[in-house]
Amino acid sequence: MSRASAREVSVLELDHDVVVVGAGPGGCAASYFLKMIRPDLNILLIERLMGDRYARYHRMCGEAISSRAFRELDPIRPGRILNHIRYAEEVWPGGLRIRSKAEGYIIDRSLFLQDLIREFEDNGGEITNDSVMGVAPGENNLALELKSGRQVRCSFLIGADGACSRVRRDIFHEDPPIVVSARQYLLEEEMPGDLIRFYYGSRYEGGYRWEFPFGKMTKVGFPAGTDHIDIEPVESHARKIPVGGLSRVVHGHTCLIGDAAAQANPLTFAGIRIAMVAGRRAAEAISGGDLTSYDRWWRSSRFSSPIFLQAYRDLMEMNEEQMSDSVMPFRRGYGPLQYARAYLSRPSYRRLYKAYRLTSEYGW
Repeated sequence: MSRASAREVSVLELDHDVVVVGAGPGGCAASYFLKMIRPDLNILLIERLMGDRYARYHRMCGEAISSRAFRELDPIRPGRILNHIRYAEEVWPGGLRIRSKAEGYIIDRSLFLQDLIREFEDNGGEITNDSVMGVAPGENNLALELKSGRQVRCSFLIGADGACSRVRRDIFHEDPPIVVSARQYLLEEEMPGDLIRFYYGSRYEGGYRWEFPFGKMTKVGFPAGTDHIDIEPVESHARKIPVGGLSRVVHGHTCLIGDAAAQANPLTFAGIRIAMVAGRRAAEAISGGDLTSYDRWWRSSRFSSPIFLQAYRDLMEMNEEQMSDSVMPFRRGYGPLQYARAYLSRPSYRRLYKAYRLTSEYGW
């Protein structure tokens, strides 16, 4: 549909040119870039949570994002920074510790997203506090039934509504291949503010235990049932992390981004950067009148490489001895020479090594 025809249909028949469901990282980025690229479009952002409930929901996350993200999200800049991250430390079976450089941030995710929402509203976007109860495609539009009783019709729909996406359920009829149930605890303990730490072992079932700074406090998390904490937390969080991708992220005039599309990295579980970049790409595709270009981008992107999911499944099958053996070539750190030696000395782990190399650039 051309820009002119999309605008004409909106004025004559529809409530909105574009509806975005979910004001998480993906939905906020999509809304922000839609208004930046096409200020003439009538855009509605629907979010079911507000106030303290919104803030708590977005603390259910390590809230880490790499500095690389903001090269892809210009003019969005890092904001609401709680910690500047300089290093990542991995602790492997046998006590092997590997420290590497990792440039990024711990952000107050809810405040960061609220800043984007304010810019979206200042540029003429509309946000409403409501829940989508159902979505039905029409001949030339999509109809949404909201919990408030309101009915909304639009030309394009972006589903950024998380792990239990209603848009995915009603339009795509597909479930993510893997959903990781995670537990996280906010502890009144201080750790180095420039470091994120990961503990690996067979007990974590392909995942890991993480320890991230959160200002002067610490967030500790792991796959549900694989570990525990010994002190009373300030807050406890539970969330589901869909990984592994879907068979498609575009269906007609509807697309999925972020957890709704199971776009989080299967090895790192990180999703903020991926969701926001996907939000930008979806916005550009809709603005250009060709939503299928978003699907093509996702399929060719390194973010969606199948090697991440393969490596996650490999880790699930490894015992402690194999894990320790696989990372022994990197005991003095990661680098081109170490990877070359690892490829030659341990060919059975080559797929894992390829995933690790990609993860350093695309994992968070």
